[in-house]
Amino acid sequence: AKFDRVVFNDNALFECAEFQSWASFIEATFKYTAFFKEAKFINDDMYIFFYRSIFKSLTSFKEVNFHSEVSFSGCEFHGRTNFVHSTFGQYTLFDGVDAKSSFIFFGAEFTRAPSFSNAQVPPDLIDGMIVNYAKAEHDKAKPTPTRKDLALNAGDCHRYRQLKCFAIEARNHAQEQRFFAMEMRAKRGHVDKQWSSNFISHLYEWSS
Repeated sequence: AKFDRVVFNDNALFECAEFQSWASFIEATFKYTAFFKEAKFINDDMYIFFYRSIFKSLTSFKEVNFHSEVSFSGCEFHGRTNFVHSTFGQYTLFDGVDAKSSFIFFGAEFTRAPSFSNAQVPPDLIDGMIVNYAKAEHDKAKPTPTRKDLALNAGDCHRYRQLKCFAIEARNHAQEQRFFAMEMRAKRGHVDKQWSSNFISHLYEWSS
């Protein structure tokens, strides 16, 4: 499905839509309500692009199933936006997003930590957000992870740190502890080789 640079001059209604191949909304403009409630992006091998799209009004991605990698990088959200109880099965990018109103992820579940680099978003977006720790996979026949595995861990470490900073700003102590523990766990797989530092990060993770 290709909607690149399309201008939706009326309500865009994609409720319960199923996208079984790639979906592209690059630089699309939604002038009124964008309604994707309960939509399904169900092909694990495809990519979903909302890159640099503009959402002018109420936007709902409530209970959407994103099986694939998805990018909202560079998007503008001018109205209330919610991803309540949506699921994200792969990497998710919100880099450079500008959210000018509420941005809600309560009950949204991420298989891997989402990325919010250089995003202008309200820090309380982490309230109720569920982020699972995903260990970087590597060839089990090899005794040590590859450089690619270590790079994945480094990226995850940065993303957990971003989420932790949001939690600190939002004064959500429980989420702060959770994301810090994940950050330390990812860091151990990347750069933290000293036993003393490992022990401290293990201790914090166990106590969180």
